[in-house]
Amino acid sequence: MRRRSRILLLIFLLRILFVSHGFQKNTLAAGGSTAMLPIMSFWTERFSYHSYKISYEGVGSGTGISRLIDGVYAFAASDEYVPAELAKEYDLINIPILVQAFVFVVNMPMKIRLNATIIAEIYLGEIAYRDDPKIEALNHIDLPHKPIIAVHRKDASGTTAVITTRLSKNSAKRSSVVGSGDSVYWPVDDTGRGVAAIGNSGVAEAIKERPYSIGYVSYAWAKELDLNIVSLPNAEGEFVEPSINAFEEAVEAYKIPENYSSYVLDSPRGWPIVSLGYVVLYRGLKNLSPEAKEAVKAFLRYALTAGQEILEKAYFAKLPPKIVEKVLELLSSFRCF
Repeated sequence: MRRRSRILLLIFLLRILFVSHGFQKNTLAAGGSTAMLPIMSFWTERFSYHSYKISYEGVGSGTGISRLIDGVYAFAASDEYVPAELAKEYDLINIPILVQAFVFVVNMPMKIRLNATIIAEIYLGEIAYRDDPKIEALNHIDLPHKPIIAVHRKDASGTTAVITTRLSKNSAKRSSVVGSGDSVYWPVDDTGRGVAAIGNSGVAEAIKERPYSIGYVSYAWAKELDLNIVSLPNAEGEFVEPSINAFEEAVEAYKIPENYSSYVLDSPRGWPIVSLGYVVLYRGLKNLSPEAKEAVKAFLRYALTAGQEILEKAYFAKLPPKIVEKVLELLSSFRCF
């Protein structure tokens, strides 16, 4: 009787594992960018190839790439272009699939303007209050004497890599003390006014809970959660509001390298913090079975064709047609598969 009970218990536990971890024969795991989570979830929920489905987890760009390398994921999604050294070491390739933008948001009852220099000084811990003369001069209004809580990512994040690259361009001190990357030192934490959170959703929630705070998220998360977005100046010094048109305009006006490795920062027109979003793969999809390879290839073709048509509804912008054409050619060539 005991032996039979143990067998039944084992079968029960195996069934739980099977269901809760999605260990279905033809389900491929993928994950990474939380900024791209809304559209990746939308795409993967609607995609199927023969009997294959894809499940996507928003775990952060850095964790996603690590799990790809460890063999957990079929592919990863990243806001950050995997650098040449790492790509060469693990034989990875970056496939651009969309255009996205990043914004600074504040928990304040009014719209305000900021620039990269002021924001860099806030995160350095040098500007501490909302009524700092530099902020008031930029906005031409009286602001409350309230401490600024600066929220940032705790996990390795492609969003952080884009944001810190932008801030370092306008602050020599920030560039030398902090630098840029998916995980950096935040001097504001030493003042007690810094808060670390995991994922775009974690940053958004931390801001909503803290009056007069500031933080950075993707435009998609800011719109979805109705956060107060800061106006920023572009390269011409014109303060602009984020929009799909502003993102597309920035990409069109910017010289993107042939390997698509550059963030679109301080474009002559449009929004000043734009990036391509990438799917990261093993070259040749050597980590997958022949059938799984075909499923991933089909998903990428879907994302680059029919999937582009639904980007705007999720607050992302389409890739320029010339980039889509080149990437589709790449997917069909021996260089990728």
